[in-house]
Amino acid sequence: MKTMIGLWIVTLIPLMGCGSDGQAANNPLVDNIIEVSPADLQFAAAGEEKTIRIKAAAAWALKDDGQTWYSLSANSGYVGESVVKITALKNSEEKERSAILSFTSGTNYKQEYLLKQSKGAIENYVPEGYSLVWQDEFNEGTTLGDDWTHEVQKSGWVNNELQNYVNGEVYGKRVTELADGKLNINCFKGSDGKIYSGRVYAKVNTGWKYGYFEARILLPKGKGTWPAFWMMPVGNDWNTNPWPMCGEIDIMEEVGVVPNEVSSSIHTQDYNHTKGTQKTHAISKRKRRRGISAKSLSSSTPTMPLSWGGWTTMAWTPACGSAPRASWASPAWPTCSPARSAPPASCPTPTR
Repeated sequence: MKTMIGLWIVTLIPLMGCGSDGQAANNPLVDNIIEVSPADLQFAAAGEEKTIRIKAAAAWALKDDGQTWYSLSANSGYVGESVVKITALKNSEEKERSAILSFTSGTNYKQEYLLKQSKGAIENYVPEGYSLVWQDEFNEGTTLGDDWTHEVQKSGWVNNELQNYVNGEVYGKRVTELADGKLNINCFKGSDGKIYSGRVYAKVNTGWKYGYFEARILLPKGKGTWPAFWMMPVGNDWNTNPWPMCGEIDIMEEVGVVPNEVSSSIHTQDYNHTKGTQKTHAISKRKRRRGISAKSLSSSTPTMPLSWGGWTTMAWTPACGSAPRASWASPAWPTCSPARSAPPASCPTPTR
């Protein structure tokens, strides 16, 4: 029995020694085919370029996750050391963003790599020669402040709309509410079967006569919806100066049945949709995706810088001053009186 034990020991010693001299022990990349440094990347909100170094024991491929806020200088490499530059664009959203890169090698190996970018800040655009005189970032409280006025009207008041406009709340539900730095305009069916929503005006008693007006709006979708951001005259006598004589500037409208298009229009006594003579400029989201720049969408009157991916930024600079003075109060162009701004009207059908 003692002799047998000794033989087993002799047999085991060379087996252990063989493992110590093997290639795997001297090359840690056999188990981890790819080593990446640094361990992850953090980008500043302003955007910047950074470099990662890859040490590989086999050929590899690198795939992004489809997001467009960053780009890669290379998507593959071979045995040895490689460098990949990663460029992050400016983050204009008030939230951090992240992405996952995937390294693969052969048929079985996969390794993920994390990218992060600090949250940015939404910047107010003020054209050259202008001064910022008013803004609302909807970041105080949960309801609109004194600068805003709710329209109160029954359904059918205008445009055969189904919703009833109420002053803030009905049946314990808010038609307008502030959350996460946004104004939410809600549309819903009440317990009485009626449809309710909100229509609000900014600076309803003063408005602005000239200026550059801009809002950042997330649009709803679905047939029956018709969100709009538009301007109506201040202090107007509707009995002696009814619509469309009073004038109306529609900065942005989207008709839900045409989900890929937004438009801007001017309505006056001579130019309005009841006559089919309104002055309208429409643009499709598809065209914007094909790379049409904001500048190429501009004309002498409207300026429409668009930013898609869900959120829309629009502006209209009334060009009253470019018309002859005699025409400023004409039936064709009455829009040089102060105007009040109305953010999106809500849905004519309930959100289910």
